[in-house]
Amino acid sequence: MQSVPFAEDREVASPGGGRTIMQVTGFLQFGMHLLTVLFFVGMAGASVVVVLSFVEDLAELFQKE
Repeated sequence: MQSVPFAEDREVASPGGGRTIMQVTGFLQFGMHLLTVLFFVGMAGASVVVVLSFVEDLAELFQKE
């Protein structure tokens, strides 16, 4: 009796030899994690800019002329 192939074993690209669904899913998961890291690095950089701007504005506000 022939077994039914799993979806993970199916080829996504050409029938002659392509990537399996598991390989494509791995690439997509890697890209998702990379974008998540880049998002949080960008948020951290933006918060540093906001804090530095706030400190400089406070210093300008309270300095005597």
